[in-house]
Amino acid sequence: MSRELGVSTWSLTRWKKLFGEGGAGVGSVGRSPKGANGGDASAVQLASELAGVRAELYAVTRQRDILKKALAIVGQESPSGTF
Repeated sequence: MSRELGVSTWSLTRWKKLFGEGGAGVGSVGRSPKGANGGDASAVQLASELAGVRAELYAVTRQRDILKKALAIVGQESPSGTF
């Protein structure tokens, strides 16, 4: 699970001791930093949300890079091509 969150096993174990084990698995983690009780979200929930946002950023960055390369390839085609 620590790999999914993008944190070390040591950090995850420490967070579990400090904040309890049920924090990240209870309810769904949305885009809001507020928890289901309307108060501040726990550190484990925030770490989980951060890992999700990082994964999404990675995916979008890859998509952008692929589109850039495709645009460069299309732009290199010779205008005197036969149809």
